[in-house]
Amino acid sequence: MKSVRNFLIIFVFLSISQIALSINFFFNTKDGMGIHDRGEFIEYTLGFPYSEIGFITNIDKDKYFTVGIYGGVDFSGNSYQLTIKPSFSTNFFELIFPLSLTSKPSTTNEATEVGRTYVGIVPAFTFQNRFKLQLGVYYSAVYLWYDPAFEVSIPTFRTDEIFRANVDFKVSYISDAFSFSVGYNSPLRWLSYRSTFITGENTIYFEGRFKVVF
Repeated sequence: MKSVRNFLIIFVFLSISQIALSINFFFNTKDGMGIHDRGEFIEYTLGFPYSEIGFITNIDKDKYFTVGIYGGVDFSGNSYQLTIKPSFSTNFFELIFPLSLTSKPSTTNEATEVGRTYVGIVPAFTFQNRFKLQLGVYYSAVYLWYDPAFEVSIPTFRTDEIFRANVDFKVSYISDAFSFSVGYNSPLRWLSYRSTFITGENTIYFEGRFKVVF
């Protein structure tokens, strides 16, 4: 775990020194704080509790369609995350289809969840280059369960007893130098026997970003 963490930090710093013309500092009352930037082929987040590095490739010459592969570490959760993000974007609209796998090491003697997959859809609209509305819906059906008898993690379908979806809505004001966002995040599950949704740990959060140009 420590070797992967140290490699990620070193690689991000090397990437910053090579590609960064500006750095975006951010704080988020839900996700922590750090720095973030995106170049033509590399995107990184260096922060706490989460840091990641991603590699981006363009599918078409006009750069409307891209695919990114991201690897990250959650320091507080002691977990890893691998995400693939196909996306389509224009000047005022963006649509992302993230597919992620989160896992963590386990030394338990009992069968327990050690990871899960999420598939999502994240549309975003920008108005007058100043206001942005973003809605992320993520669904999880496959979990990794650690079997201590064989010391392997087995993909398993889970249903009613675990929250299977997550909804994140964010409104942002954007300028050239900074942005400010207000968001709402909630796990969500449909109860078929009650024909209703239930939620848990609903969170209203705030996010600020500001840019420093070198």
